[in-house]
Amino acid sequence: MAFLSFALILFGLVALCGGMLWFIITAFRTSVLWGICVCLFTPAWIRFAWRHWDVASQPFFVTLVGLALSFGGAQLMPKDAPPMMAGMALPFQSDKAVKESKKKPELPAMLAAQKEMELKIKLTALSRKETVLRDRKAAIDPHDQPAVTALQEEIIKYNAELQPLLAEMKARGMQADGRPPFTTAAAGDPAGTAR
Repeated sequence: MAFLSFALILFGLVALCGGMLWFIITAFRTSVLWGICVCLFTPAWIRFAWRHWDVASQPFFVTLVGLALSFGGAQLMPKDAPPMMAGMALPFQSDKAVKESKKKPELPAMLAAQKEMELKIKLTALSRKETVLRDRKAAIDPHDQPAVTALQEEIIKYNAELQPLLAEMKARGMQADGRPPFTTAAAGDPAGTAR
């Protein structure tokens, strides 16, 4: 199908260019002034074809046939055509077809489901890590400053892993449990910020 579309576009362009050249030569044969006007002003084409239909009809129809073949070939061009062939069709396609060809392809359903499962597995692993961190936080002596500092650093790393994961799940429309970041306060916190 791509080859047929390419052949139609190519043949249409040849007919279009040939018809236009024939039209310009016909205008110059009528008079030099008509030839110059047809070359420089687009509306002069219509005026010349109207006034000198007897000599301008054949090149006019060849030009229209070439235009129709080019547009028809562009509309028949499949989306998975080789880049060279698809590139020839772009000037003759509608804006909607051009925008559709530039859209970012979506993941197939199988890959999307696989990605969602990977995100759920990562969330489960982070939930286990959170449980371990909470247990360590509950068992830690608040006066053991090196242990508190080490735990706080691990909680910060945990939150740095959790936030992008939750953001990606939200972007995919997945159900996240809406968990806030784990706090870095030490056990026995009088302010009650520890969870």
